[in-house]
Amino acid sequence: MQFKSRLNFLLASALLLTSSVSIARAAAPDAESKQAVPKDDIVMQAMKDELDRTKNKLKLEKFSLPYFVSYNIVDSIGLYMGASFGAITNKNDTNSRFARTSLRIGDKKLDSDRGSAFMFGDRTFVLDDDYDAIRNALWLTSDRSYKSAVENLESKKATRQYTKVEDQPDSFSDAKTVVSVKDVKITPIDQADWEDRLRKVSAIFKEYPDITQSGISFSTRKKLRRLINSEGTTVKDQESGANVRIEATAQSKDGMETSDDETFSVNSLDQLPDQKTMEEAAHKVASRAIELSKAKRASDYLGPILFEKDAAADLVSSVISPLVVADRADDIGYFRSSQSDKKIGQRLFPEFLTVIDDPTAKVYKDLPLKGGWEIDDEGVRAQKLTLIDKGILKAVCSTRKPTRLSKESNGHNRGGTACPGHLFIETNQPMNMSDLKKKLIDTAKAQGLTNALIVRKTQSGYMGIDFSGVSGLQILSSLGGSRSTSSFIYSVDVNTGKEELIRGAQLRRLTKQDLRNMLAAGNDSAAYVAKYPSDYTGTAISLVTPSLLFGELEIQKPPLETETPPHLKNPYFDQKK
Repeated sequence: MQFKSRLNFLLASALLLTSSVSIARAAAPDAESKQAVPKDDIVMQAMKDELDRTKNKLKLEKFSLPYFVSYNIVDSIGLYMGASFGAITNKNDTNSRFARTSLRIGDKKLDSDRGSAFMFGDRTFVLDDDYDAIRNALWLTSDRSYKSAVENLESKKATRQYTKVEDQPDSFSDAKTVVSVKDVKITPIDQADWEDRLRKVSAIFKEYPDITQSGISFSTRKKLRRLINSEGTTVKDQESGANVRIEATAQSKDGMETSDDETFSVNSLDQLPDQKTMEEAAHKVASRAIELSKAKRASDYLGPILFEKDAAADLVSSVISPLVVADRADDIGYFRSSQSDKKIGQRLFPEFLTVIDDPTAKVYKDLPLKGGWEIDDEGVRAQKLTLIDKGILKAVCSTRKPTRLSKESNGHNRGGTACPGHLFIETNQPMNMSDLKKKLIDTAKAQGLTNALIVRKTQSGYMGIDFSGVSGLQILSSLGGSRSTSSFIYSVDVNTGKEELIRGAQLRRLTKQDLRNMLAAGNDSAAYVAKYPSDYTGTAISLVTPSLLFGELEIQKPPLETETPPHLKNPYFDQKK
């Protein structure tokens, strides 16, 4: 009843207005689809048959048939385990199937879509390969999607009567039909000796009385994707990933927590390091966390900063994604602030930097790259792009949802939104590290400073992005939390070149102007695992970048408030005495 009353209201509103946009007449029902799916794949057979029925018969009186339907079903199995101080702390294995449905009525000029590429999804979809049960579930999801599409389209048509939007993009774009069906399947993950391996690595921290918290986590996941749509696209493929993360936390005398981590993120279990390498990493993590706890507290600073190696990768992965993706808030015309001042031909970086995107790349310097894809979540083949050429924005990562910057997809839909793939930050003026450090010091001297800063390591993952600022881009608390720090930042004496580790520094903000005013890049390009804020799949991917020198950034000293250390010692070390 609620649906009918809302629909009647929308219809009445539309009839009172003179519409300038009409729904295209639905094409006659197609003959039986020639879409080929594997005969031995019951899931895809059910998807194809229900898709044919939906696109040919799902129709309310006075409304059109769907002009586009897509089903995407993903099987996923995973294993997560954690250990601390020699014991397993948690273990969870998953076996799930997730279905996403995209259904559009209207036409590509103006249709019913209101959000991401996949509006309706069932997270508790049928696990068994049961033809009837799968069709039943897809039937119900399609029905809900169609009714919502009718409401959305009528609402959008009514709104357009009193809302004028200049340069309004279309609702959907054309894309080439893709048929790529691989003979793949996912098999259960062998847990084998991982429990024993985690116990042994986590027990290493029993050698370090100054470590207050420690642990190791292991996770692996395999996915099998089936995608078909009413345009003939048919995809069946697989992806996998494995991750080990070792962490340790110490505490300074003033109460500030200091931590360090080492992460191994690869495409498959056989690419993870051996036991000896993981145990060596645990020792390094413990030593670095303790070293950081004994470092000098940071002071306020305004001047040049050199981001080296993976610190540069963490920074770039955080700031570059919003700058190089096509972004669209909705179909009425209210675009996000990050999009409103983004233009092709705009200078984003200095002219010595170029950014290439290639999700299909497999290796860099003979080493495998983490992640990537050949066909995106809309069934579009990924394209290699020159996003920024000598500092100038030339292209953006796009989906089938047109924007003011993109009219068609270049195969970069991840989880329903545009996202970069493997990014390669290249420089035509590489500097060796000794010259880069000299330029850092000379810049600090020219600014009348007694010291400069080098960032060598930041916390794994990506920093928080806030688009509310006037500058359009801010990074908040990116180099340390209010009560803890995990960044390795060194203060360099400009006269002697001596380096001193400091703790608790926080980068106040990074603007687009700061990016344009970068001074230099190193010759030490390497691949690092990164996550982009625009990637809603949560999948890590590789980014290649050199070290980067910024001309003037602001660092804020840590707040005075800290948590007092534990009153009693760790009982393990108390007992040993």
